[in-house]
Amino acid sequence: MAASDSKDVDTNLYSRQIGVYGMETMGKLIKMDVLVVGMRGVGVEVAKNLVLAGPHSVVVFDPTPAAVEDLGANFYLTAADVGRPRAEVVAPRLAELNNYVAVQVLAEAALTEEVLDRFHAVVFTDTPRSDLARWNEYCHAHAPPIAFVAADVMGAAGYAFSDFGPGHLVMDTDGEPTKTHIVTAASEGAPGTIVVHDDKLLSFAAGDFVKFSEVEGMTGLNTQGPHRVTKVQQRLHSFELESTVGMGAYAGGGLVEPIKVPVVARHATLREATVDPTGGDAFKMDVPDHATVNRPDQTRAAFAGVTAFRDASAAGDELPDLSKPEHLDACVRHAVAVGGEDAAVRALLRRASVSRLSFDMITPDFGKFGRPQQLHVAFQAVEAFRDKHGALPALHDAAHADECVALAEEFNAAQKAAADGGARALVLEEVDADVVRTVARLARAELQPLCAVYGGIVAQEVVKQTGKFSPLGGWLYLDAFEVLPTEELPAEETAPAGTRYDHGYALFGRRFMKRLADVKLFLVGAGALGCEFLKAFALMGVAAGDGLVTVTDMDTIEVSNLNRQFLFRPKDVGAPKSKTACDAARVMNPDFKTAHSLVPVGNDTEDTWDDAFWEGLDIVTNALDNVKARLYVDGRCVFYLKPLLESGTLGTKCNSLPIVPHITASYNDGPDDAANENEVPMCTLRNFPSLI
Repeated sequence: MAASDSKDVDTNLYSRQIGVYGMETMGKLIKMDVLVVGMRGVGVEVAKNLVLAGPHSVVVFDPTPAAVEDLGANFYLTAADVGRPRAEVVAPRLAELNNYVAVQVLAEAALTEEVLDRFHAVVFTDTPRSDLARWNEYCHAHAPPIAFVAADVMGAAGYAFSDFGPGHLVMDTDGEPTKTHIVTAASEGAPGTIVVHDDKLLSFAAGDFVKFSEVEGMTGLNTQGPHRVTKVQQRLHSFELESTVGMGAYAGGGLVEPIKVPVVARHATLREATVDPTGGDAFKMDVPDHATVNRPDQTRAAFAGVTAFRDASAAGDELPDLSKPEHLDACVRHAVAVGGEDAAVRALLRRASVSRLSFDMITPDFGKFGRPQQLHVAFQAVEAFRDKHGALPALHDAAHADECVALAEEFNAAQKAAADGGARALVLEEVDADVVRTVARLARAELQPLCAVYGGIVAQEVVKQTGKFSPLGGWLYLDAFEVLPTEELPAEETAPAGTRYDHGYALFGRRFMKRLADVKLFLVGAGALGCEFLKAFALMGVAAGDGLVTVTDMDTIEVSNLNRQFLFRPKDVGAPKSKTACDAARVMNPDFKTAHSLVPVGNDTEDTWDDAFWEGLDIVTNALDNVKARLYVDGRCVFYLKPLLESGTLGTKCNSLPIVPHITASYNDGPDDAANENEVPMCTLRNFPSLI
């Protein structure tokens, strides 16, 4: 399907997204061409989210015929599609999401370097690690680099990896609005101390840059800068600068706020990050004077000069000290050799700072400290098995799982040998065989909600190619092992039955899937979160037997909803959200039992949502946009002893809160909603999205 010819950003459709990304980022995004490889659970989620976001084009590639078990993870496949190429089936359905995006199936029968040349970003899913490494090397070395993202889910564990090349420029590292502070005192010295009003916590940290305005007396603060913060003391509401000598004597007044300092970074390739997932050969350059020069081409040339200096050093990894004239001159010479202008590059580098990007692997759950490292080794072992045998380990095959454990031990031994030889390499004290076996035994199955999580993360990673937000620049591992049975199930419980629920049988067993099918669930809200919940319920087999999902939402569909509430189409504008969402979810799974309502929940509707209704429920899920309704639903769940899943989103942030009677606190028992957000930051999470 061809995209609209309009080059302008539709501010009605993208209104909420513009509030998060800004018009500059949206202007870059609508020109971006993206390739998504693989249309299993993760791939279709990535493609769906990207099409909603609005790049110029999304091209999908997956010639593999759809299998019946794919229906449990890919929401655009139906029983009639089994046997047809997955990409061919999903492309026209993806195209319905956004008329401004050209959605196509890749015309070529196979991937080539010439194919990748046509895209600004590529996403690989369901792809062997050996192929990923080859394509990543090409994208990393490409001029300009092609943003490379890979992701997959194996059973109840998954990973994402990104590499944006040897010189990616980030204009806004976090996307957060800056906060202004009132200056109350300033001392002249080295270091110089600045004191601010105590009405809010300082919104910056050591290493950040700030700018001043309206300072009286010490006018050098206003005219010089930006200034690097060297120390922050939150309790004293003060911070230090390297020096304020010669800037004058402070007489009063003044405002200070952090500034967005552009950062250029060299990301590690997949091969490098496999050996050293804590950064590999990555490094970055902070460029506080980028705004003065305001030329990304010169900033990139300056970084290329720094990279060339490092490569030409005796050890091949020495970073320049730009305070040394000889290092500065050498970097400028290298930059000029690749098209940089001497004066512009020199102005940038004089104030720039270069440092290595060395970090611990992201640990999303501190209750599982060390788990990402174990998952890294486990995934390497499973991929080694795939390279050796041409296929992933069979479901619940003990011999295959044991072989993966042996391969994990081999990988860890090779890592230790590399570390002993002086290389930076991840080495485990002991390989957790249970983690490896769990990944291996379920590698061919997909936990659909985890696919959805990675679909959101990866789509957002692609958006970062615009220079908004900091890329992962490495690995992100997640697992949901706690949802799996604690004991090994008999073969008859997990064996495939040739149905859309085969992934569920492999993960949870038939008896548990029957319990899901009989669940009575109340979903309050059918907006962005509500649409995602309904999709997950339908694909997981919730209420596919004697159960029922009741959905209520008093709102009707608006044009601005279409950008993020993916069950709705332009033809649905003006229709009730609850009915439209239920109808769309039942297309995904005809077994899915739903009922819809436009009646809100509250004290004045208890004749509709009465005792009999609440007592007949098994669980309640909130997808609300205001605190008052949340408090009411929580009160009902407490009274009737029903578990509640609470959640919310705000821009790129989100939260979820499972509430279980007699086990957890209720929503009403949480922090005081009126508390100062600077004193109790959790309130911000707890209350968003606020009433719109």
